[in-house]
Amino acid sequence: MIKEVLIGGAGGQGVMIAGQLLASAAVKDNKNSSCLPAYGPEMRGGTANCTVILSPEQIITPLCDFPASVIVLNEPSYQKFKNVVHENGLLIYNSSLFEPKDLPGHCNVLAVPCNDLAAEAGSAQAVNMVALGAYLNNTEAVSFEALYQTMEELMAKRKHLIPINQKAVEKGAEIAKKAAAQ
Repeated sequence: MIKEVLIGGAGGQGVMIAGQLLASAAVKDNKNSSCLPAYGPEMRGGTANCTVILSPEQIITPLCDFPASVIVLNEPSYQKFKNVVHENGLLIYNSSLFEPKDLPGHCNVLAVPCNDLAAEAGSAQAVNMVALGAYLNNTEAVSFEALYQTMEELMAKRKHLIPINQKAVEKGAEIAKKAAAQ
């Protein structure tokens, strides 16, 4: 089954790393993947997003107008992408930074306190990993094992960050499990 996700946030929130990890982990799970990054004109603090497509079959185009899932790490990205999530899709937003008053009614919405959980995991910079954990719990797009193996490869020069990032992923998955149980 094809899985599409758009990840949006500010530059420096790890949007591109999350997309790269997800796309690379899919290959470990014997899936095809594409990751299409898009940057705003600024570097750190500007807008950034990437679209990741995962499929057991060949991917014809990396473009996707209405992804099945959208993850937004800041309010500007929420405002920009809240309406592109596919009907009955999944919208994950970072409730540590904002609480929207205009939740879309066409999709499932999951509030994840990404900043708070990242800090609990040991690094305020692991916001992207918390969101990724929540996403994987809800979609099973790739296995956690493949994600962790990919982290070890892509973060080989920063091995000390791997346990923190894994803990952040687990915290995101836990909060998603709790929300699903309610």
